[in-house]
Amino acid sequence: MAFARVVSFDGVSKQRIEQMKEEMSGEGPPDEIPATEMVLLHDPDAEQSMAIMFFETEDDYRRADAALNAMPASDTPGSRTGVVRESPASGLLKTVRSCLRARKTLSRTWWTPRSSPTV
Repeated sequence: MAFARVVSFDGVSKQRIEQMKEEMSGEGPPDEIPATEMVLLHDPDAEQSMAIMFFETEDDYRRADAALNAMPASDTPGSRTGVVRESPASGLLKTVRSCLRARKTLSRTWWTPRSSPTV
């Protein structure tokens, strides 16, 4: 069963997203965040973003959740406005990809250590 951590942020500038893309390019996640995939959605006009991380097990989710909750605010995209746990998350990735196809105005960053998505 897959798990997902969905976090929303306000006050996310286009510059901050570009900075995060640079920081994440070519790297996998830190050891304390065993995500199988991450999707970062950004609406530059509203300066809002949503980060979705996927995990294979509940233990992986809990470990990452603890690490992410302890993260300094300066390491996040903006001001966190909500955190939701999706379980099971098996259909969530398919839904996100469908939404991305429909909303071309959103910036999107994919980070997948195991495979490349087809969007």
